[in-house]
Order: sequence, then C-alpha cells, then structure tokens
Amino acid sequence: VNGFITSTKTRNNACTNPGFEDTSFYLGQATYSTELKRSGTRSAKIVGTGGGQWAYLSTSDVSTVPQSVAPGDVVYMEAWLYGSPSNTIASSGFYLYAQGLDGTLTVNLENLYAGSLAANTDRNGVWTKWSGYRELTHADIRYVQLGIYTTAAAGEVYYLDDPVIRFVTDASE
Repeated sequence: VNGFITSTKTRNNACTNPGFEDTSFYLGQATYSTELKRSGTRSAKIVGTGGGQWAYLSTSDVSTVPQSVAPGDVVYMEAWLYGSPSNTIASSGFYLYAQGLDGTLTVNLENLYAGSLAANTDRNGVWTKWSGYRELTHADIRYVQLGIYTTAAAGEVYYLDDPVIRFVTDASE
C-alpha cells in the first residue's frame, strides 16, 4: 500500500485503525502501546517532546491516506485521551485536526481544528473524551489528512484510543 492512495469520504469511521490493534499502520510520531488501553489490547502512546507532534488516524502501512473531500463538507472527530499519573506540567494541548490539501496532495491550504483539549494534570489517570465538528471551507480543498496534533511538554506521556472520524452533512449529526 503506498501513501498516494486516497479514500473517498464515508459516513462510517474514516480511521483506518481506530483501536490501534493492527501495528502495521503508520502512526506518525506516536507509537503502539499495550501498557494502557481504553478498549481492545492497544492504544497510541505519545511521549511529549515540547514541540509539535502528530498522530495520524487515516493511514496505510507507510504513510497517511488523504480523504477525498469538497468545500462545504463537514467532518466530525472524536477521540479519548489519558494522561499518565506521573505528568506534572499543565501547559500542553491536544487538537483533532484535518489538514486541508489541494488536488495535487502537496499544498497545505489550511489546518482545521475540530476540537481541542487542554492536556493539564486534570487528565492524569482518567480517560477523557473530546470531540468537535469542522466545515471544510477553502475553495481549493480536495483532500484532508486526519489526525491529532499536540504540543505535549517534554517527557509527558499520553495515550489515545478509539478515534472516530465521520463526514456528515451538518454539525447536527
């Protein structure tokens, strides 16, 4: 499977590996973990670097799989986040995002955040669900790469599980 394969939008979950059970899928800057999970046997683990990091949610075994879209489409995204009980810094953030691309898959038109969550110490030791909707508005948008972006502080540990990404007709679905 190569990274230039694209998927057409679906009303089903567009995450290709939502339970992180198949370890052959590309995750970006996250790793597979059996240390902690919300469901199944695995989750995605992010160890903060203090800089921006991505965990991709629509992928093949080597790269992201952009989803085919059109201006005006609405995307619904949700995921669960767990902060390690040993985390001490309350300055991190997590964002559900869709990176808007042109028809060549090379030009980043806009980063669309569907929902954000402060990754503070209140998230330590508990699973927290977050979600949001975002309309794709750029006139030249043709594809989106889907994922989670974080600015987790260096050494802070977070687990992600059970992401859902659906293309809907409006934010009431």
